[in-house]
Amino acid sequence: MRHTATPPAGQTRRHFLQSSTAATVTTLFALPLASRSTGFAANSDTLRIGLIGCGGRGTGAAGEALTADKNTVLVGVADPFEAQAKSCLNALKNKAELKDRVQVSAATIYTGIDGYKKLIESGVDVVLLAAPPGFRPAHLQAAVAAGKHVFCEKPMATDSPGVRSVIASVQQAREKNLALTAGFCWRYDFARREFYQRVHDGALGEIRAIYATYLTGPVKPMPRRLPDLPGWAMSNGSCGTGTTSPGSQVTGWSSRRAIAWTRSCGR
Repeated sequence: MRHTATPPAGQTRRHFLQSSTAATVTTLFALPLASRSTGFAANSDTLRIGLIGCGGRGTGAAGEALTADKNTVLVGVADPFEAQAKSCLNALKNKAELKDRVQVSAATIYTGIDGYKKLIESGVDVVLLAAPPGFRPAHLQAAVAAGKHVFCEKPMATDSPGVRSVIASVQQAREKNLALTAGFCWRYDFARREFYQRVHDGALGEIRAIYATYLTGPVKPMPRRLPDLPGWAMSNGSCGTGTTSPGSQVTGWSSRRAIAWTRSCGR
């Protein structure tokens, strides 16, 4: 994890992001300003955030982005279902410390399967990708092609074509000097970082295999098919399986090049 210093004098955070290489959430949302007022007032340095995927993870990601840096505003959301988008916004607005910076109007709630395209084209600076991971490769490709900085939740894909698409998007982001970070939260845990650094340094000798046990229950109780949704919440094709998310953490650590845990690994 790399911490980034304050932008040089005379350079805005937006320009600083554009001139930086791949970065972490710290880079995206925690670059300090020279001065800040106690209340919020948008200015030329304010980062405009757009959220794609308004479920529990998307709502959490938006809240975390707004909490990490007070000079950010959420200006648009995209979700196939309007009710889900409004539920997300209501949850964020119910937090006193965030409500003034949730500046999403009816015109910037983008619904339908292609709503993400409209959000990306709406003038946002940073895009948060938190839709079901089967859609992630297409969303990431569109965001990078449009020159947006991205927080991309894990896992990045659920099949081999998706993984190859993500690899290509990452390379394109590097070439454009876009800030792109993944939701591998274990990478930001100091104890795990120290342990795996020693592994990579050879302190434990040659590692031939890694076995991991993830002790947890289901993400949350839910029916196989929700009454008003097309059933992708429990779909292997769109979400992978119950081991997709923790599995991506393990592979992301054990191989520096690993970026996804494919659907077949979870069966």
